[in-house]
Amino acid sequence: MKRRRAAVALLTALITTVSGWSAQTARAGQNDAASIVQIVAHEDDDLLFMNPDVRNSIATGTAPVSTIYLTAGEANESDPVAYAGERQLGIRLAYAQMAQVPCGADGDCWGAEELAISGHVVEHFWLQGSSAPVHLFFLDLPDGGDNTPPVRAQTLRSLWNDPNLVADTLDLVGSASWPQRYDKGDVQAVLGGLLAAVEATLVRVQDPAPDQRLLSGYTGDMPEHDSPDHITAAWFADAAVAQYAASTSRRVVLEHYRDYNISESPANLSSAETAEKTGIFDTYKAHDVSVQGEWAQSPTCKISGPAIYRCYPSRQWLRTPRTTQSVIADGTGALHAFVVESGKLFEWAENGSKVWQGPYAHGNPGGPLAAGIAVGRDQDGRIEVFGQRADTGEIVSRYQSGGGWNWISLGSPYPITPNTSPPQNSSLQLSAPAVAPNGDGRLQIFVRNGGGGISTKWQAAPNGGWSGWADMGGSNIQGTPAAMTNRDGRIELFAWSAWNTSGSEWSAANGHSTVLHWFQTAPNQPFTSNPYFPQVTPNSDLAVGMDLDGRLELLYRQLDSWDPAASTAKSYTMSLNQTSSNGVWSATSGALGGGPDQGGTGTPAVVTTGDGRILAAVRNRGGGVSVSRQGAANSPFGGWTDLGGTIVGVPAGGVDRDGRADLVVIGTNGRLYDNRQRADGSFGGWTPMGSS
Repeated sequence: MKRRRAAVALLTALITTVSGWSAQTARAGQNDAASIVQIVAHEDDDLLFMNPDVRNSIATGTAPVSTIYLTAGEANESDPVAYAGERQLGIRLAYAQMAQVPCGADGDCWGAEELAISGHVVEHFWLQGSSAPVHLFFLDLPDGGDNTPPVRAQTLRSLWNDPNLVADTLDLVGSASWPQRYDKGDVQAVLGGLLAAVEATLVRVQDPAPDQRLLSGYTGDMPEHDSPDHITAAWFADAAVAQYAASTSRRVVLEHYRDYNISESPANLSSAETAEKTGIFDTYKAHDVSVQGEWAQSPTCKISGPAIYRCYPSRQWLRTPRTTQSVIADGTGALHAFVVESGKLFEWAENGSKVWQGPYAHGNPGGPLAAGIAVGRDQDGRIEVFGQRADTGEIVSRYQSGGGWNWISLGSPYPITPNTSPPQNSSLQLSAPAVAPNGDGRLQIFVRNGGGGISTKWQAAPNGGWSGWADMGGSNIQGTPAAMTNRDGRIELFAWSAWNTSGSEWSAANGHSTVLHWFQTAPNQPFTSNPYFPQVTPNSDLAVGMDLDGRLELLYRQLDSWDPAASTAKSYTMSLNQTSSNGVWSATSGALGGGPDQGGTGTPAVVTTGDGRILAAVRNRGGGVSVSRQGAANSPFGGWTDLGGTIVGVPAGGVDRDGRADLVVIGTNGRLYDNRQRADGSFGGWTPMGSS
């Protein structure tokens, strides 16, 4: 394929953005334009670990999608240039398939050039004939598995660790510009330059601190429990996003995706979603002889050995997922919504006419914030926002004080070691916090700790300072816990736990998923665990709502099969409820709507509206929002309604002064949108919140 030499001005001209939302609801202007970017180490990491999100972004046809590959992915093959070239061709054909653009076997649907940017040249391909622009960029740095002289093994990690080191790229082009030479600063500059050129609003990256409980069988090859290339690519990407965010007026949404270790969490994609993801990967795999060999060694997903590849198509898990506990009403009934973008906290608030205003910038506590937050109200009505620093892992709070706001660190159950490599920093293994008020108004927070249990911390007095951390036990806990206060003032805490017998298939015999339950025996007292909680099998974080009669309902998502690739697995949103207010729990759960939901992944959002009915909102298969609500107070849930939209993370919601649900989401352009119930219970459509 003939390539031309071009400067960044051509790229800017090629990236013609349009709104990521309906023209009827999105305001005109630069800040409504979305641009979605993935930054990965290798030419299949996006397909394996970020799909179906990438596919959904392309399928909407409303925003440009770009992916940046740091390494050539040549591994230690005998002909590294030929192998890397085939991987590039495979990924181009897979992207054409996702965009539904016909393409010849040689990838003739793509244009190609050598793009000059930030003092270097990268390979740039753009898809011809797609509904919205699709771009692929290749830096072609050596793969971590390539140790053929003069290439240094683990080049990407070596560049990160030594700012004075330089490394040459592979030459897949054959022009006078190649190979290119990079040091650490060069890599960050090129990534930052590309983000600026495409005006990125949503950036998807890999896992910078993999869970050290997982992939224990691979520590000989991967002592950090994942590929060093994956981890280092995430570090470079995080640094580039921070650099870019500091230079632009636009807020940047950053999402981290787990990689190899998703094999040790249950499948969370339906059979239909799994088949679609597999078909896309098959197109790529036809050009990757190494993966073909590993794929052929087992017909089913197993969590060790080459069969691990079979697990990826039925899974997509975020490293630091956003939570549904980010909207709250103040003492006047006005709703406040909080979100982390560009590593900082932002707030939107309703005025007296229920019109959203904002954003109001809260900054950060001295370092970037992770995506997941939780909001609560002190006994005196002041709002507190709880989150986690992405650099140190410590839990932090932003609280109202004397008409202003302050940051405070709540520390960590572990020593905070900011100078330690992120995978070895135990504080970075904490989940986002959950919060609930004690009967006397003292707030209490809960996190999953690095050992897979629960740690908690509480206010020593209402509206006051905080206790130390206490360990509540538990094992194999996934994600963020959920907590709610009963009508009698007792907190109930829930967390889901999942594990598999090492080396076994995910099946009814070997796969395990359950809910762990703790409760206070009296208001304001210590917790006791409940060994008799009903056996249910979630594959998402949990959400809790309250019926009109005071009964709690626990909502979660699940599949009806452990292996969606081998059966017809459908996705359900389930509810398990107390049999009476403050009472015991029903022995069985039921599906909202009486059957499958509309697919997708992520935690349900739950609100109880003014008429006493619970409403649930989930992210659906297309990346939008679907809702189901009770037919009447204290009754079963009705069918699902697709509200559309294209969102990041999961929906959140609150109840306004009129008792109506107001759902809040983040758009791929970084803006917040809300969708408020009408008087008849239907929804009015997605509307931008505030001024930007």
